[in-house]
Amino acid sequence: MIPTLILNLHRPHHKAANTLKRSNGTFSFKGIWFTNTSFLGTSDPENVRYILSSDNSVYLKGSEWLKQFDIFGESLFNSDGEAWKHHRKVFNAFLHHPRFKQSLSNVLRQRIEGGLLTVLEYVSRRQMVVNLEDLFARHAFDINCIMAVGFNPGVLSLEFPENRFHKAMSDTMEAAFYRYVMPDSLWKLQSWLQIGKEKKRTEAWKAFGHLLTYYISIQRHKSKDVMASSNEDDDFNFLKCYLTGHEITGPTPKESLIRDNIVHFFLASGDTYSLTLTWFFYLISKTPMVEIKIRQEIKRHLSMKQVEGLQIPSNFDDLSKLTYLHATLNETLRLFPPVPFELRTCTKPEFLPSGHRFDRNTRILI
Repeated sequence: MIPTLILNLHRPHHKAANTLKRSNGTFSFKGIWFTNTSFLGTSDPENVRYILSSDNSVYLKGSEWLKQFDIFGESLFNSDGEAWKHHRKVFNAFLHHPRFKQSLSNVLRQRIEGGLLTVLEYVSRRQMVVNLEDLFARHAFDINCIMAVGFNPGVLSLEFPENRFHKAMSDTMEAAFYRYVMPDSLWKLQSWLQIGKEKKRTEAWKAFGHLLTYYISIQRHKSKDVMASSNEDDDFNFLKCYLTGHEITGPTPKESLIRDNIVHFFLASGDTYSLTLTWFFYLISKTPMVEIKIRQEIKRHLSMKQVEGLQIPSNFDDLSKLTYLHATLNETLRLFPPVPFELRTCTKPEFLPSGHRFDRNTRILI
């Protein structure tokens, strides 16, 4: 399979999907012995359920994962075992806190009305062609930045300024994938020479550092100003919780961990949002009847108001009534998942429900 892999490096997801289809959802890839590229690939639902729901001490992210994603440091994204449980508890506490829900509702309304609709109206009047994925990525980044660090970068605006963070994240994830399928010696050589994907990855790392240093500095100054004036700050964001030792996050950890988990916050809520919406609108553009049903459901269940000549929801309290819209979003996620694969390493010999057996330290590509 090595020649086939090399010939399809420009279309890895398509090739993986075709191989999975031909092999009933699970295949074993045997690389050249000295390249460390062997893995078991599976999309079988029973296998996936078994791997992800089994004792998490058996299927770990492990050293192979950390090799690819060391740029995310000690974050939830890179954690296993007790560290993973702790970080997950912190994230869940933040996302389910009443002030988060209230703040998110206000931010969404403000960014939809003051950002997204303004830009859409502008490009529509001028019949401009825009990249919808880029538009939603900008929209998502503004929202995520406000919720993560309390700062609105305004990358979704009529000027369409450079979105450095989104480019850095894309370069990082692309380099991570190639680290997985390439022999270690090859990507390490690229890293040493600073060429190819590894050069982009290094530049992305620097971009993360500069941006996060800037955001942390702003939030520290804001916190000091609030303490000096003795006024309650209504601002509620992830970084502020860390810096002030909020009950959600506990005592303020070292700055490197704060940085790592802020990057994870952006990773978890950025492309997942923008890619899903992009594919969603692509799919309904191909199926007019679905669009009609969504419009009818919205009209039936939501109270609307007029902004910039457009009808938009006046509140978000009744979104749970939109069951057909929910179903179409689920179908979008099934057809075009924004996270294309998961990686695990098995810590002992195992059999999967499909009957495939593998040895200890086998890399599993889900």
